[in-house]
Amino acid sequence: MRDTTVHYNRKHWPQRTKFSVESHNVKCEPLVDLQKMLFPLLHIKLGLMKQFVTALDKESAASKYLRDFFPKLSAAKVKAGVFVGPQIKKILECTEFSKKLSGKEKKAWGSFVAVVQGFLGNHKAENYVELVEALVKN
Repeated sequence: MRDTTVHYNRKHWPQRTKFSVESHNVKCEPLVDLQKMLFPLLHIKLGLMKQFVTALDKESAASKYLRDFFPKLSAAKVKAGVFVGPQIKKILECTEFSKKLSGKEKKAWGSFVAVVQGFLGNHKAENYVELVEALVKN
């Protein structure tokens, strides 16, 4: 419930000390337990791609290749690693991109490709745990 009588007069509101359903800080009870909720696989893929691209050296050949590979995409979006699903698919299919990467970057890219194909795709590989662990390591 909103306190409309002092809403515009009061300058400092007390900070919440607890977050529970009874304290009126949520509109409805959640339908699913938050511990059982999973992110959509596309969002995981987008996040991993963003982290990979932002970790690239901005003056490297791979970074320049990405800017040239997507000419209609602004340089700021490429630099920030903001890609959509079809663009990630095009990069995964491209063999030239992996040739532009350095040693550590190539290992990380190989792990990313393996996770996308063996875990985040339509079919889950039997060794998906090892694929994810290798991605985290690289």
